[in-house]
Amino acid sequence: MRVLVCDDDPAARFVAKRWLTSALGCTVTDCEDGVQALELLSSHPFDLALIDLDLPRLNGVEVVEAIRANDLTRDLPIVILSQERREDVVRTLVALGVSAYLLKPLRERTVLGRIGPLLSTRRATRSVSARSLSEIRLGPDTPALLVDGDQNFRHSFVSVAGEYGPVMPAESGADALALYRRSPVGLVFIGSGLGIMRADTLIKKIREIESTPTRLIGVGVPAESELRSQLDGTMARAFVTETLLAELAPFIRQQGPLPGFEDLAPQFGACLTSAVTQVFGMMGALEATHVGDGPADGGPGIVARVVVDVQQTHQLELDLVLPRVVAEEISIRLLGCDRESLDDEGCIATASELANMVSGRLDAWLKGRSLASRCTLPETQTVADGAALSPISPGEGFSSRFQLAELSQHVALRVRVRHPADA
Repeated sequence: MRVLVCDDDPAARFVAKRWLTSALGCTVTDCEDGVQALELLSSHPFDLALIDLDLPRLNGVEVVEAIRANDLTRDLPIVILSQERREDVVRTLVALGVSAYLLKPLRERTVLGRIGPLLSTRRATRSVSARSLSEIRLGPDTPALLVDGDQNFRHSFVSVAGEYGPVMPAESGADALALYRRSPVGLVFIGSGLGIMRADTLIKKIREIESTPTRLIGVGVPAESELRSQLDGTMARAFVTETLLAELAPFIRQQGPLPGFEDLAPQFGACLTSAVTQVFGMMGALEATHVGDGPADGGPGIVARVVVDVQQTHQLELDLVLPRVVAEEISIRLLGCDRESLDDEGCIATASELANMVSGRLDAWLKGRSLASRCTLPETQTVADGAALSPISPGEGFSSRFQLAELSQHVALRVRVRHPADA
């Protein structure tokens, strides 16, 4: 992972660089002023930036504002280093979407404890896909490639999936790689019987030459297979049309308001994924890792809903679903109270604030892309069973799950897209 460290103190840069390279294995580039930082960010890709607030030429706030105003860097995680404690300055930086605010003098344990989870989230988002890959679905303008050694399965697959978009069949791993090199596609379905070039080798080669975001889907991969960790999704192997169509459903461009909104705001789901991980990290010092689509956990929970109107053409319902134990733990950390004195009101207020911050980041992201948007205040309710919430159809929205490893719990963000007239 590539990290930029910008600080006018050479000793601070040296220490931060040593910590990041030795403990986290990062590749670190350092500079001493804000102008140099912006020049480096415009010419090289970085996964995270550590920026001192008191910089020559351009101060830290000005640097962050410039980063957020640039399409190439607006989503870059930023950690601020400073001795500044004034509330107005901190609020300005929070509004700009910084991921963490570390007070000087820096302590190795504190720095690594905050930056490690941010890089883990960034790595997971890039490698296995957060929602940005999940948005890639077979359609008229999004071709796919299927590789499988069984001619009958290739015929069945192309016949069914080809109704939704072009599908190129390949008999072997070597054939599939040659096709991908000539014409990169957004979806690759990887079956079995691939010949000399096995599935794991094909995946590695595609990742190495990937020139366009590509979603790799395993077909008929056993649950215990190590191959699953290298894939962006799996589906069962089926020959019956109805069964095959049901397995393909998550990877096909569905009818409904969601595809239309994805055309209007590409990768908005990736923005939400990033917002959830950053908000839980900042508010509760909890590492939230996106683990895919799925319903909320069962049992008592709290649902905080924010409605976002976009361009007067779409309306998003964002439901942040917290298990009761998660709401309690974050409330204790934020309010500094003990569990015995915590009541429903405190947990509801915490859920409301978390949802408000997530929707606020989406709102800023939309406005940064010249899309008019407006968020309501959160409406919050307790539920007896988070898993019993009404399902969301594929063309209508999605439900993303995030793992909180420290608490052995999951939280869910449910997104339902509507047209205002249908709401």
